[in-house]
This record gives sequence, C-alpha cells and structure tokens, in this order.
Amino acid sequence: MSSLSKSVAELASNNANLTQQCSELTNDINQLLLNVDSKVDSAFSKVNGEIKSTFAQTLYVNADRTVGSDSNDGLSAQAPLNTIKAAVAKLVPGCSARIMLAANNVEHVSTTVVVPDCSVIFNTYTENDWQSIGLKLHFTGAIAFNTSGDNASITLELFGEFQKTILMAGNRLFENLGKAAYSLASDSASFPVVVFHRNTTGQFFPYFVAANYAKFSKIGMFSMSNVTFASHISNSAGEIVYEPMPHIRLDTAPVGGAVLAVFNNVDMHCGQLSNPGVELATGCYLISKVTGLNHVAPPVAATS
Repeated sequence: MSSLSKSVAELASNNANLTQQCSELTNDINQLLLNVDSKVDSAFSKVNGEIKSTFAQTLYVNADRTVGSDSNDGLSAQAPLNTIKAAVAKLVPGCSARIMLAANNVEHVSTTVVVPDCSVIFNTYTENDWQSIGLKLHFTGAIAFNTSGDNASITLELFGEFQKTILMAGNRLFENLGKAAYSLASDSASFPVVVFHRNTTGQFFPYFVAANYAKFSKIGMFSMSNVTFASHISNSAGEIVYEPMPHIRLDTAPVGGAVLAVFNNVDMHCGQLSNPGVELATGCYLISKVTGLNHVAPPVAATS
C-alpha cells in the first residue's frame, strides 16, 4: 500500500472513530437533558401543587375537641381543625378557599373573623354517624366578619335541612375596610339561617347592623337569602316565637362608591327597621333588589 493510500485509510478510520465518539457524546447529552427535563418537570409539579394547595384550599373545621384539633392540617373531615380562627389563619391574599363547618350541633365559638384579600366560602358538612345534626355559630367580638383587603369576598352558604343559628355578641354581622362582597344564605326556606343578637344597648352603633360600609369607597355587593334576624327564640304552646330586636339597619352609610344589595325571603323581627339606602352619604349609590324582605314588628300591646 502506498504512503498516500495508507494516510487516507488512517484518516477515514479516525473520522469514523470521531463520528462514533460524537454520536456517543450526543446520546450522553440527550440523556442528561432528559434527566434535567424530568427533574424540572418534577420540581414544577411540586411547586404547582404547593401553589394550588395554597391558593385553592378546602379546609374542615369541627368544634368537637375529641375530633378537631388546630394541630391537624384540616385538609379532610378525618383530620379537621378545631376553630374557624385556625382555618382563616391558613388563608393568604389572592387565594380562593372553602371552609367546611361541621354541623354536629357543637357550637363553633369565634372572635371576629378577619379575612385577608381573598375569596372564601363557608359551607356545612355532616357525617352519617353523627347523632345530632345542626349548625351553631357563636361570635364573641363586636363584629362577626371583617376584611383586610380591597377585593375580599365572604360567602356563607349554610345549606342543609337542619337548624342553622348565628349568635352575635356584637351588633355588626359584616364590616369592611375596602371593597368587599358579602353573602349569607340557606338553601331552604323551612330551615333559614337565624341570626340572634341579644345585646340591646349596642356597641358603637345603637342598633344592629347587617353590613357596615362606613369605610367603603368603591363598589361592593351584599346579598341574603332565607335569613331570619331576632333577639332570641322561644317556644310557646309548641310554636316557635322570635323575640324582636329594638332596631335593625341593613347597612350603614358608605363613603363614596356604590353597593348592590339583594335580599330574598329575609325576616327582620324588630321594633324599627331601616331599609337599604337610608341616610347614604353624599355621592353614594345603593341599588337594591328586594323580594320578600319582611319587617316583623312586635305586637302592639292592647290598651284599656
């Protein structure tokens, strides 16, 4: 073999080896990239799961201390939290959460519930082995529900064919420090949500207020369906008797902006009822749609 032919053969062999090495290196790089992609996908999935668990939560609360504990994660009815306060503490601004309240006739006692700038829905849940069914909420603060953001939404969908009561120590059911939407509803006219307020002297206001928009400056919504307000309940000759509050106002004056108010099958047992739109501040607007808003005044005592 000539020297030139030998050099050409060696060059061809070297090229073949180089091509093989390049192919092997390419395979190694592709495998590394696949490993990286897999790790990135796994990390993204984990982060995405963390984001979803933070911003779209369903939490369970059982006031029965033998079942609920604030050391639980609250993510299931089998490991519920014990207090509403602990559930709300898990909320973050921007989240959308659902808080499930055990309707086992064990009273949920709470101070004022302050919801961050987020959307939260309160629902009820029951278990087949519970001996007693019913929802009892007891708020010990001057206000039951308050907000700390400009786009908060608080919805109480207390559904079910059983008694549902909210006992108020203070005289404001809802209050806001910004833009807020509030809703309180039962799905049954036969089993309405009954709101009790027994303090006749009032706190801050000399009357009971369903929603206080005193610091309101934008646009908000307020709706109620199948709700009864009274000072307390009694039983006379086998019939339920609602004792009246002295004075109820559905809202207080917002400072600028507007409020859309919708009421359906709402009974107000009180001596005096101030309807929506009373004494609104200058520049304020209130649009209300009322279906079955009933002022149930106490009977007038007969005079001799």
